[in-house]
This record gives sequence, C-alpha cells and structure tokens, in this order.
Amino acid sequence: QGLIVDFIKTNFPLVKKINYLSDGASNHFKNNFNILNLTHHKDDFGLDACWTFSSTAHGKGPCDGLGASVKYTATRSIITSGTSICSAEEFFEFTMKFNHNAAKASTTNQPPIHAFYVNSTTVERIYSEILKPRWEKLTKTHRIKNIRSFHQFNVRLDRTLVYQRTSNSIDYMTFMYMPKDKSESSIQQVHTLNELDVGTFVIINDNDDFLLSKIKLINHLTQEIQVQYYEPPFPGTIFYVSRSRNRNSFNINIQNIVLLLRRNPVFGKQDEVYLNHEQFTDIKSICEEF
Repeated sequence: QGLIVDFIKTNFPLVKKINYLSDGASNHFKNNFNILNLTHHKDDFGLDACWTFSSTAHGKGPCDGLGASVKYTATRSIITSGTSICSAEEFFEFTMKFNHNAAKASTTNQPPIHAFYVNSTTVERIYSEILKPRWEKLTKTHRIKNIRSFHQFNVRLDRTLVYQRTSNSIDYMTFMYMPKDKSESSIQQVHTLNELDVGTFVIINDNDDFLLSKIKLINHLTQEIQVQYYEPPFPGTIFYVSRSRNRNSFNINIQNIVLLLRRNPVFGKQDEVYLNHEQFTDIKSICEEF
C-alpha cells in the first residue's frame, strides 16, 4: 500500500485524497481491522482516504481486470513459449519485462500496467511493527456492528468514521474506534503463520461454517495448514472430533483462518473440548462480522 501511495504522490502530486474501490470480501477488505487502518491513513501515508465497496465476488472491478490481464499474459507465455514461473518474484520479473517491452513500443513510452513487488520480509516487518500492535488494541465489543451491510466509509479529521449503506446515501452513521489493552480478549485474528503453533486451536471459515479446529501441520512455504476439525459448527460451547470432515487432510489457506484462541479450550474425558464463556463471547463477536 505504501508503494502505491508513493507512486501516486510522485506521478500525481495534486492528489489530496485516495478513494479505494474494492469488493466487500470480509477476509481481505471489509472488516474492522482494515477500516481501523483507514482511520490512520492520513498519519500513515500523508493523504486522506475513503473506501467504497462494491458487491462481493462479482469479479468485475478494475482490480479484477488488471489481475486477469497480468495472469492471462503470463499463462499464455507459459503455454506458448515454455516460460517458467515458480515464485511471486519470478512472476513480478516476468511482468516487468513484458511491461518494459510494451513501453518501448508505445508512443507515450509508458507501460500498460505498473507492477510492484513487496518481499515477505517487508510484509512481516510492517505487520509486527505497525499493524499487529494497532490491531491487538482493538476491543472486542467496541466495533462497527454488521459492517458488511455498509458500503461507503469516510474519515473526518478527528478520525471519526462516517459510513453509509451506499456511496450516495443521504443517511449516515458515525463511529470512533476506542482501542483498549489487548489483554481483554481471549482470541486474536491471524495475519501470518508465524503466529500459529502446532497443537493450538483456531476457528476456520469453511463455506460460512465456523469450525473449531486443532492445528496438526504448518506449511510456511505454501502458507497453508492442516487441522483436525471439531463439530458442530460455531456457535456452541461443547465440540467433538469430526469423523466425516477428518477423513481427508485438506490444506487450509491462511485467508480461511478467522481467529486464534490465545488459550486452548478444556478437554473432557472423551476428547470433547469446552469453550469457556469468555472464549464463546469473543469468538461470537468476530464471527458476526462475517
């Protein structure tokens, strides 16, 4: 995000405000953590910002078109010329080379798409130094409720959020985040696999079923985990090992991990597990956002 803002400042110095446009995918964009970041945008990047959400999963936004174009170009090159792309960095280098050749053939000497690369070390550093401390102070109770019902978010000078059902709605609501100490919560949201350990419990979003799961394996290379599922799906306080779901070991992407329990639930005599009242309440408050 910082790279994009710097690009805008350099090439479009008269821009004073950025209007982000995306779909409403709750794991990526439309959640209280991302909107909390929006209230810090002016301090983080030196520009005001607002966010407009379109319908989810339609794949018709400008970003979807850019992504499809870049991926199609790479796929076509792999099929026709035997190009080998085995990593994100190689994908970036291929895109830069293609853009460079396209720029030379253009009358404006500009590439069709500007591509940026951020390595994992930078991502981890920004997360650990900036995002994690900020997000851990977000209280479990003081959040925007039913956030998925709103599609326009603006920020006032005092960091007050002004949010509406649609971008041109006359009616609006206001909200100000009041971060508190992270010790209040029995859970935390997961943003990198480094926060996880084998044997800890997480909540997995499986087609809108929120499943208590115990981590069996962590694959940092593919950014995936394998888990032992428990049933029934949340909400509940007593869970049993799922025989049907555990017949096959599926790799779970980090994007499907809703949250991590800071303390494991209590085990019963028949391997059932019990959530205490605090865990149940904290999990419920997060799952309601989905």
